[in-house]
Amino acid sequence: MLQLLVFDARRGNTEGQEDDKVLAWYPPGLPPAHQSGLAGLLHGLLLFTASFTGAQRPRFDCAETDSGTWVLHEAEPHIWFAALAPRAWLPRHAGEHNLRSVLAQAHLLTTVLCGSVQCMLDQDPEGSLARLSLQAVLHQAGQHLGSPHSWQHRELRNPLMDVSLPPMLALPPHVALGVQSLANLMQQAALGGRRPVAGVMLLYGPHLLWSSLPPRDTAALFALLATGLLHASSSSSSAGGSAGGPTSTPSHSSSSNANGAAGGVARSDLRPLHGGAWQQLPSGFLVQRGSGITPDSSGSGGGAGDPAGTPAVSVPVVYLQQRPLGQQAQQAQQAGRDGQLAGADCSGEPAGDGLQLHPYHLLPLLEGKLLVALLLGGGTRLLAPPLLGGLHALLAAPAKQLAAQIGEELRASRTEAAHLPGFRYLYQDLGQQAARASPRAKVSAMSHHARTLAAAVRDSLGQLQAEGCSSGAGAAAAGGSGAAAAAAGDGGGGSDAGGDVQALKAAAAPGESPAQGGLSSSGLGTSAKATVQPGDHEILEVLAKSSQECWAAAWRPGGGRQLLAVRERRSEREPAEAAEVMQAFAATHFHI
Repeated sequence: MLQLLVFDARRGNTEGQEDDKVLAWYPPGLPPAHQSGLAGLLHGLLLFTASFTGAQRPRFDCAETDSGTWVLHEAEPHIWFAALAPRAWLPRHAGEHNLRSVLAQAHLLTTVLCGSVQCMLDQDPEGSLARLSLQAVLHQAGQHLGSPHSWQHRELRNPLMDVSLPPMLALPPHVALGVQSLANLMQQAALGGRRPVAGVMLLYGPHLLWSSLPPRDTAALFALLATGLLHASSSSSSAGGSAGGPTSTPSHSSSSNANGAAGGVARSDLRPLHGGAWQQLPSGFLVQRGSGITPDSSGSGGGAGDPAGTPAVSVPVVYLQQRPLGQQAQQAQQAGRDGQLAGADCSGEPAGDGLQLHPYHLLPLLEGKLLVALLLGGGTRLLAPPLLGGLHALLAAPAKQLAAQIGEELRASRTEAAHLPGFRYLYQDLGQQAARASPRAKVSAMSHHARTLAAAVRDSLGQLQAEGCSSGAGAAAAGGSGAAAAAAGDGGGGSDAGGDVQALKAAAAPGESPAQGGLSSSGLGTSAKATVQPGDHEILEVLAKSSQECWAAAWRPGGGRQLLAVRERRSEREPAEAAEVMQAFAATHFHI
C-alpha cells in the first residue's frame, strides 16, 4: 500500500509530543503512532546521513529497501514530503524521479491555493490550518495514484515525464508571434479606467505556450490547471467525483475540501482541484459552480451592463510567490532555497526572506484546445458581469484565431504535438521550471525493454539540482567545449531490458575525471558521472545500449538542464554512429 507523508523536522522533537511532527498522511486510516513513528524514522535517517555528507542541511533523497522505495523531497526548508512505495505496488518503469515529481506537484498545488506551508504555520502555530490544507491535497494525490485510470498513475508509469514541470510546446516563429500578440493585448487591456489583467498564461492542450509569470509561479499555476481542468475527466472519476470535465454536473466536495475553519483560522478553498467544481459559460470563460449564473452574466455581452440585475460569478483565488513580470521586476531568489516560499506572508507584506505572496483571481477561457488563463487583481473573488463582458469582447476573436492557427500548423506538420520523429525524449530545465517531452501515446508505443532502459539511465543520473543555475537560457553551450575525458564500462546481468546495457561515454569539465558507478537498482550495467568544484557547471554525457538495439543518451550540460533521449529499432549498430546521431538530435532541438 502506498504511503504519503508530510512532516516538519522542527516539530515533535520532545518526548510525548511526537505526533506534532506529522502535518499530513495518506492513507488517512493509519494509526497516529504509525504516523509519528514513520516521521521520526525518516527524520532520524536525515540526521544520520547528514553526518556522512558534511552538509549543513540533511541531504537524503531516496532509499531502496527489500520491500520498496522511499523517496523524500524537501519542498520548503524543514518541510519534507515523503512517499513509501512497496515493490508490489510500484508500477513498471516507475522510478524515484517519478515519485519525487509527484511530491513536488503536491507541494505546488498546496502553495498555489493555500500559500506556503510555512505561511500557514505562521498564521496558525498549532498547525491546524496547515494540516487541513495538506491533508486534502495529499488525500487527493493518494487516491489518484491508487487508480490505474487516473492521469497521475499513467504518468507515474512514464519514464519520460516530470509532472512537476509544465511541458512546453515549441512553435514556429510566426505562430509564436501570434501567441505573444494575444498575451500583450490582454496585459495592456484597459477597462473602466484600469488594467484588470495582472498576468497571462497560454496553453494548448496539455502544453504550455507562454507565461508572464516567474518560472516558479508558472509551474504552480500549471499544476492547478492540469489537475482541475486539463485532466479533469480522469481525475474527477478516479477521486470519486464527477466523471466529466468542467461542464459536468457539480461534484459534492468532501469535508476535507469544503470551506471551513481550523482553530478560528479560515482555510483556502480547494474545490478548483476537482473538475466538477468548474462550469464553462457560453462565452468560454470557466468559473466555479454555485455562482448563481444567468444567461445575462455569461460574459458574452447581453445584459452585462446592469450590475444590479445580474449576479456576479465566482472564480478561484490563487497565491503567487511574486508579482507577474509585467508588474514589477522579479525579486532576487535566496541562494540555496530553490525559490521556496518559506516565511512568506500571505497578506502580501514582505516576509523574512524578502519574498512576497500576492492573491489573484484565476479566470480561464477555453477556445477549442487553447486555454487562456487570466490573473486578475482585486479584493473579492466575485467578478461582475461588466468586467466579464469587457474581457470577452477583447479576447474572444483573437483567441479563436490563434487556436485555429496553432491547430492548422500542427496538422500541416503531420506529427503529434511535441513529437520528434525517430526519438522519445524528456528535456528538463529547472532554471525555467519547464520541460519538453514526447507525447504519452508515443512513449506508450515504446517496447518494454526500451522503457526499462530509459528508466534505468534516468535513475543512474541522480537527482537534477537547480542550485547555482541561472534562470535564463544562457547555459546552453556548457557541454560542447568541456568534452575532455571519456570512460567506458561493461554492463552485465540479465534484466527486464533483455540484456546488457553499456555506458559508453561520459564527458567531464576540463581538469576533472568522470567517476564510474552502477545504474542504480537496475542491474543493467554501469554509468559514469562527472563532478566539478562548487560554482562550476557539472557536465555529464552518457550513451547506453541494450542488447536489443535500443540506444539511450543523456546530457547534463549544467544550468539545471538535462536531456534524456531514446532511439530503438534503427540502423545504428556502433557506438560512434549512435553517438553522432544522438548528438545531432540534442544540438538541433535543444542546443546541447
